[in-house]
Amino acid sequence: MWIKNILVVHPLYEIRNRIASELEKKGYYVSAATNGHDGMFAGYSEKFALIISAMNLPRITGFEMIRTLQTHPSNNNNTPIIFIGTGHEDAETVAIASKLNAVIMPLSAISNSISKVDEYAPFADLLSWVKIDRTDGRPS
Repeated sequence: MWIKNILVVHPLYEIRNRIASELEKKGYYVSAATNGHDGMFAGYSEKFALIISAMNLPRITGFEMIRTLQTHPSNNNNTPIIFIGTGHEDAETVAIASKLNAVIMPLSAISNSISKVDEYAPFADLLSWVKIDRTDGRPS
């Protein structure tokens, strides 16, 4: 069985480790990065089933990291994206995420979704609404 690879990008160890640990307990392989630059290069070199990222990252923002991966001939042009938010994002932030075909979820919602996963419902399937058809690999 192929274990799905998930990229988690967040500057704070506690948050990055919390998400990674919860995913690893469910059988996922997790790659982690602390900034947008490293996350972008991870996306160039590996194919991910899902990318979970902070929006405000050191070096380049999460938005720029994802925009670059979607417009570059990388392995992750059509990878579902979840940005970690607070649930109180302004309309401009939500619009930017939407243009990237990404969703914004509070950390608690991400953790709750992971905790409900079992061997019959893979994490990516549980969040299937995140998957948006991007036939040309570019954001709308």
